[in-house]
Amino acid sequence: MEGTLTQGDTTANATDAAIAHAVSSGEYFWLDLDGGAKGTVDRPGLHPHLSGGDP
Repeated sequence: MEGTLTQGDTTANATDAAIAHAVSSGEYFWLDLDGGAKGTVDRPGLHPHLSGGDP
C-alpha cells in the first residue's frame, strides 16, 4: 500500500500498523492512499461518484 497517514502534527507512511493505531486512538486522522499518484488531483473530498459530482 502506498500513501500517508497524518494525525496531529505527524505524517507517516500508511502501513497497516499505523492505520490500526490511528483508528484505535479515537483521534482524527487523514489517510491519503493515492499518495499524489500520477493523474490524480490532491484535494480533500469524496470521490465524484459518491459526492454527487465533482465541483
